[in-house]
Amino acid sequence: MRLISCTIENFGKLNNVTYDFTNDCNTICEDNGWGKSTLASFIRVMFFGFKNETKKKLVDKERNRLMPWQKGVYGGEIVFEANGIVYSLRRTFGKKQAEKKYRIGNFGVEGAAVQKKSKKPYTKEERYESSTEYKAGLVVMMLGTNDTTEENWTDIDTFQKDYQSLIKDYQDLKSSPEIWLVTPPMIQSDGSTEMEERAKRVEEIKNAIETIGEKNKLTVLDLYSYSQKHPEWYQEDGVRLNKDGALAVADMVGDCIINKTK
Repeated sequence: MRLISCTIENFGKLNNVTYDFTNDCNTICEDNGWGKSTLASFIRVMFFGFKNETKKKLVDKERNRLMPWQKGVYGGEIVFEANGIVYSLRRTFGKKQAEKKYRIGNFGVEGAAVQKKSKKPYTKEERYESSTEYKAGLVVMMLGTNDTTEENWTDIDTFQKDYQSLIKDYQDLKSSPEIWLVTPPMIQSDGSTEMEERAKRVEEIKNAIETIGEKNKLTVLDLYSYSQKHPEWYQEDGVRLNKDGALAVADMVGDCIINKTK
């Protein structure tokens, strides 16, 4: 795992602080009293929570000792990379330990496609099986880009059928998760015949997912339209998202979750 950045809204004496980490060893050189220990505590608490939550006296509770010195949101965000995937972790804290706990699982598979007759169908992957055993309350499906290659593509009807089948697999889970659909990002075509064809297919997939979402009364997040004006989110192939693009996706989904729970 590698830390990329952290943003502290309010945590102890720290207020509106952003820190970008390098790939090498990071040395934080600040004056005494700046809040270096508080920064270290922020990183630990974001991942693992507060110490001494069972203590009876407020003075002994780390949560109480690190309350913001000024008014505002208690918490912040950490962006980190693990196994080549960029994650954005946001947490806010209250005066008391929350009863609910949240966890995030990533079950994506590089190169996997929706269509069951593709070269690498997602439903044949071990991580798909793991996703069905996760007991998720919310499933966010972002698939379709890999279906656009010549070796994976059959036709849009096949894609729709297999996509609907995948949705039903999650709908039938005992945890009865809410399901959100994410349209694949637009493909930045270089003008070649192959890329033009893939760009057309991904637009077909985008329209199909929106239709399926409406039919099933599911939330659909339109990453396709969101990505159109952001070529800087792509790797050189114009298909795969880079770290900035992956972070933009995480922010989009995170913002929707936050707005939904308000």
